[in-house]
Amino acid sequence: MWVHQSRRFFVRRNQAIPAENRETGKDAMKYPLLVTLAVAASLMSREICGQLPLVAESRLGVDLVQTNDGKRLYGFLVGETEKTLQFAVDLRWLEATHPELARAEQQRQAEKTVASQKQLAARIQAWASERATDTALVRFLHDELQRLAASQAESSPTHRFLLMEIQRDAIRKTVRQPDERRQIAGVAYMHDLPNINTTPITVLQRTLESNGINALAERVDLSKDLPHARMQSVCEWTARQALVEFQWRQPLEFHGTAELLVRRTDALSVSDLVAQVMKGSSLHAISQLGADLGLPEFASPKLAAAWWKSATQEAEQDGFRGLLILRLDPPRLTAKVGVTAIFLAMEQPGEWYEVSEFRGEAGLEQQTEQRLDRLRNDPQIKACLDTLRTLGLAADAQLVEACRYAAATESALESAKSQFALFLGQHILALDGPALPAVALRPDAR
Repeated sequence: MWVHQSRRFFVRRNQAIPAENRETGKDAMKYPLLVTLAVAASLMSREICGQLPLVAESRLGVDLVQTNDGKRLYGFLVGETEKTLQFAVDLRWLEATHPELARAEQQRQAEKTVASQKQLAARIQAWASERATDTALVRFLHDELQRLAASQAESSPTHRFLLMEIQRDAIRKTVRQPDERRQIAGVAYMHDLPNINTTPITVLQRTLESNGINALAERVDLSKDLPHARMQSVCEWTARQALVEFQWRQPLEFHGTAELLVRRTDALSVSDLVAQVMKGSSLHAISQLGADLGLPEFASPKLAAAWWKSATQEAEQDGFRGLLILRLDPPRLTAKVGVTAIFLAMEQPGEWYEVSEFRGEAGLEQQTEQRLDRLRNDPQIKACLDTLRTLGLAADAQLVEACRYAAATESALESAKSQFALFLGQHILALDGPALPAVALRPDAR
């Protein structure tokens, strides 16, 4: 927006353009594409500066938080509670744009770091004493104590982003960009593009593409660029303990449906699960017929309010802090099968809550013949199909459909579990690692 006009100059912010040098009329933009690219190249070539974006928020890839005193902050919303927003801001940009705020936030972060490291060290020591007989876990905890001591000795640890906690009542406006734009901006940060907070998202994407980078295909992980030292609530800490023990002790998994959960052991394969699911009302028509005939293997127990309670009770009895459930959707008249991976953690005995949830889907008609043949020849699946055929509960066409359903179930299960594996890997590398976003959303998180 032009903010001042005189006889000789048009002034845009702090940039002056002599009036006699401006083209007018129909020749003002003879080469609009070339000129636009030149402007973009100029913007991209500058170093980080204090200039705020000259384009609307709708053309950017980063999120916006505008405070009540008029400050506009650009970065990424990474978490929230009832009272605060966690906002990651490029530290160099903040120092150049809002230097006083940057100094105050850095001082606040330094104070938080000291307090959080003291809290974390005490928690690790208590944990190691509690699990003294678990060699692998205790070794990991001791390594974490050594890493923490080394980080405390650093004079001025630096991170690319400053993690701000902004009170909701201090915020006038927030803009969270669509996931695709945030993805592109995140990839731009991973590849060290300049001026990401002020550059239009289309320019960022073109710049990445010109360097052979597919911004929408890469997995964004900026966790190493965030300061991890912060106070963790009881809820988040117990979730992190559950995830770490899932990795370093013995993973506990339950597979099946809301009506039938089967504990996975070393001897239970995917084909075992599919066979159990087929017997446990995965195929509606066959299951209903079996239940009507009174066959016990097709009986479907009533769904409890907390459908996972039997699994958490078993986990508690055996000394587990967390468990993973891979739950198959109830049968629907659709061409897709869905599996949800749900990780639960124990905050205290008798109180469990959901930490994360991931969704996998697969189409019945998209399954390869190779996968279908493998399942048909699997002893568990073959025995299940033979039983249904012998009892006269399914025609050949239904058995073919059942096998296709089993293949789709396997595909969806693999997808859901791979998503969980990525999440697990991100949050167990360090005990002061990235915040657990789902836990932060709990209104009663302490």
